[in-house]
Amino acid sequence: MRDTCNLFVQKLCLSLLILGLSSSLAFAANLAVYPFSSPDILTGVAISERVASAFSPLGDVLGPVETPSLIPPLVVEGGFLSPVVFLPSNVQANGLASPEGAALVQGSLGADAAVTGALRFEDARLVLELFVADFRGMRSYTLYAPEDNPGDLAEQTVALLLRHLSVRNERLIRRVLRTDTDIDLSSDYSEYVRAVALIGGGFANEAEAVLASLADETDGELPRAWRGLALALEGIRQGEASRNVLRDAALALSLNEVNEQQVIGYFETLAADEVLPAANVWLGTLRSDVNDRAGSNSAFEAAATYPYGRAARATYLAVNRLEGATDIINQLTFEDDIAALIAASYAAFELDENGLEKTIHTRLNRIAPGLSYPFERLSFIAFDEDDADAATQALVVATRIEPDEDLYWTNLGWSYYLQGRLEESRIASQRAVTLEPAQEIAWFNLGLAYAVDGDLEQALPAYESALELDPEVNDEAVVDLENALVDYPGVAGVNFALATLYEAEGRKDESIDQFEAYLSQLEDDTSPFGRTALQRLEVLRAPPPPLEIGDEVNVTLGREGDVLSSFEPGDRIYPAFELFTPGIELPRMVMVSYDLIDPSGDSILNEPLIQESDIPQNVVAID
Repeated sequence: MRDTCNLFVQKLCLSLLILGLSSSLAFAANLAVYPFSSPDILTGVAISERVASAFSPLGDVLGPVETPSLIPPLVVEGGFLSPVVFLPSNVQANGLASPEGAALVQGSLGADAAVTGALRFEDARLVLELFVADFRGMRSYTLYAPEDNPGDLAEQTVALLLRHLSVRNERLIRRVLRTDTDIDLSSDYSEYVRAVALIGGGFANEAEAVLASLADETDGELPRAWRGLALALEGIRQGEASRNVLRDAALALSLNEVNEQQVIGYFETLAADEVLPAANVWLGTLRSDVNDRAGSNSAFEAAATYPYGRAARATYLAVNRLEGATDIINQLTFEDDIAALIAASYAAFELDENGLEKTIHTRLNRIAPGLSYPFERLSFIAFDEDDADAATQALVVATRIEPDEDLYWTNLGWSYYLQGRLEESRIASQRAVTLEPAQEIAWFNLGLAYAVDGDLEQALPAYESALELDPEVNDEAVVDLENALVDYPGVAGVNFALATLYEAEGRKDESIDQFEAYLSQLEDDTSPFGRTALQRLEVLRAPPPPLEIGDEVNVTLGREGDVLSSFEPGDRIYPAFELFTPGIELPRMVMVSYDLIDPSGDSILNEPLIQESDIPQNVVAID
């Protein structure tokens, strides 16, 4: 049995046409700097803020304020989906600090270059892993600085990017290098960085409060950048636009309540000025959300000037069952753009085009080997095609990329089981429940792999763990054991395990049959499980046990509240009583009917309330 959840999240980038800058600065320069992650949060954001500030003279730069908010989502059934969610969860949690993360930021925004990074402390040093994506591909760098000097890393990053991006203009280089990269988080600057981090995380309202408090503490004497951010937020509240429309759009998207018409206006300006290729994707997405079908179609057509824009259009067409999506997807299979391929794969998924999906994911595996999502999807397609070998091959790689992802280990355990590799199935399933003890499916898989091996001492605790998580038996777990009766004939443990699940489901007659089948295969029914089977048969064959309610029935205010004699309209009341039996044990499930009677004896409810309650095995009384 396998789980069917998929993984997904959100992020952003912009354009950087820094390459080949002549002394006359013939081209506008656009750079996207995603907030660098760090153990203390603020230090990484501070370094990325300094880097973005340094490059601002070269053109339109998206810094840690703008970049996370502006990554354009895909239109999906019932809402939107950020392309960031297709990155491995550990990359998402680490500031998209990977080659694929930087490439996704660049491609989704239509940027010329994007930078992501992750900071860590190591042996009294700061270590910064940098990832840069541009038209030449993806590159990784590692920088070092003293633990007490994060500004040194900002300075090194600026110098490195100048070289990497081939900036030639000496005047501009000097201007960039003159930027203050000092970082003192013991000063008021830390509060400004906190506001930047909050906005980048989508909490502009909270950032506004931080900036207001900072202004009060300094009597309004804020540095220019800090004051500019505070004024921009204030302007957004009043529906205004500043000269920095990129920032306006990002701030408006980060507010608790997004004014879609206002944001559409910002992106219309950006699209008209051809500042941000992703602007038209945003326009198509937002207009779709306000049911402007004609405007959305037009915007997505305009977005087709860059690969991700074409893929986003294909997704929009696929979700809305409009013509043209398949042709676009076929064209995109030749792209090297990671963001576009991911979006195209999702469009193929929406169209149920498994062949196209496999083609795209196979290409992604070659150009982005650090992505686990393509292997995840290939495994699901393989399961659908009853190809356990292909599923195993994909999931083995997925677990190497994300060794802490319990979903992959759960599904790998299942694929191994389908191949008959029981020991490997048990190891994978055990790894899954070690990573996530609440992984119910893995517990069922683990119980199954032990049951077909005749090891009830291990199988039954696994099944019990699954039922503790959810007493309602998973139907697929029952089907798996029913199939095992055919695939593993003569293994008595399968009969015992199936009898246990049948009983938990309340299927008494079928449970009796399986316990009898188990006993028929034993040479000695005095073994521990033989005695247990005989005991269960005695209970199952016995007449229904008499049920009695204790003498005291209380009604409380709230689940854990006090017992009261009267209540007010609107109070949430809970009945409490003891249910017991003088028989062998209570049934595994009881139905309780509740009614409210007024002083005259009439029912207050239109009809009684019915509640089902699951009861553990071998219980004679329960509250």
